[in-house]
Formats: sequence, C-alpha cells, structure tokens
Amino acid sequence: MKRLPLLAALPLLCASVASASSMMSVGYFNGGGDVTAGPGGDINTLDVRQITHLNYSFGLIYNAEKDETKPR
Repeated sequence: MKRLPLLAALPLLCASVASASSMMSVGYFNGGGDVTAGPGGDINTLDVRQITHLNYSFGLIYNAEKDETKPR
C-alpha cells in the first residue's frame, strides 16, 4: 500500500520521458533585438506550426531607467 502512489505516478513519468525526447527548443525571441532559432538558426525560417508553448518574461523598468536607450 505504501508503494501505490509511486506505482500510480510511474506511467506519467515514463510518458513524459518518452515525449520529451521528440521535443526541442526551437527558438528564443528577446524584445531587445536578440533573436535565435536554435544553434545557428534563423527566425525567418522557423515553422510556426510547430510551436506548442510560448514563455513570456518581462523585466522591471525602474523610474530612473525609463529614458535610457540601448547603445548600438
């Protein structure tokens, strides 16, 4: 009986390992201008039909930084 929760979770663990092998990170987009689509990739050739998850992250903008610009 003590092993029942472990046995119940085992199929979920195996399924996630099996499906994770077929997925890979295909691209990153940073609104600051940095764009990559995997190692040596091109964001313009990315097949958007294969995108399954989008992760958003937002940085904090402090009052003293609001007028700063990124040097080029």
